[in-house]
Amino acid sequence: MITSLHCIPCFIHQAFKAVSRLGKDDMALEKVLRSVLAHLSTMDLSKSPPEIAEKVYAVISEHTGVADPYCNEKKIVNALAAGIAGPLMAKHAGDPDQFLTRLRMVIAANIIDFGVHDEVSGERILSSFEQCMAAELDMPVVEKLRANIASANSILYLGDNAGEIVFDKLFIEAFTTNATITYAVRGKPIINDVTMHDAQETGIDRVAQVISNGAGVPGTVLELCTPRFRRQFEQADLIISKGQGNFETLNCVDANIFFLLQVKCEVVARDLGLPLGAFVIYKPEISVQMKDAAPESAGT
Repeated sequence: MITSLHCIPCFIHQAFKAVSRLGKDDMALEKVLRSVLAHLSTMDLSKSPPEIAEKVYAVISEHTGVADPYCNEKKIVNALAAGIAGPLMAKHAGDPDQFLTRLRMVIAANIIDFGVHDEVSGERILSSFEQCMAAELDMPVVEKLRANIASANSILYLGDNAGEIVFDKLFIEAFTTNATITYAVRGKPIINDVTMHDAQETGIDRVAQVISNGAGVPGTVLELCTPRFRRQFEQADLIISKGQGNFETLNCVDANIFFLLQVKCEVVARDLGLPLGAFVIYKPEISVQMKDAAPESAGT
């Protein structure tokens, strides 16, 4: 997906939020924003939004000396998600189809996104779950994913955000498969995207082999990833892609990919032909929206 002019205000807002969180004074904030604006004035709109975002956050790190502005927030949302997951799983322990229940949970958890939201509270997460649990799913698409998981010899699962990684783990545990499962994280910190540290902290390394894609983009840009990751991508029988950033960078890639995400951005909404707040499982030629989702604020 190429970058839209509508993305520019979002990049500026993200820079403002990230620097403000660090407690910098107005002079430091102005300096960063001027540098970000200078970068955006020369950006290549043929690049995807996550590629532009990587450069924006590089500017932030250069001026603040902080490589991971959301380090504390990631720890908080990992703990918050773990605290929510237990009671939520107990509540739904009697559901006859745990795969379907956990699929809903994992899509709903894509709300945990600091690139879009200023704050992510337990109330917001639970509200997302309630909406998603009550929504209708196109069962042929769900069954296609279930069948692909059952028949695959190798599955590559592309992680997205801290916090939701807790529910990625629960979803993987519901797979009926003998496949080798690999979970991919970002190569370095970017927004609240998952890194190797998050994988170890949440224990997802106990249900899947964890691999870094080697890049610091809030998405998956194959040409920027390591040769090892690209081989894994090319050889996987099935790829499960979480979140908007991975969709924005892989939606035109020819591979057996299922995209799981919540629409939190007007640009993505327009591309998919869905409203803001829609819960989506998408496969080329097969797309499904969970209806009755409440709109959320736009972002990237």
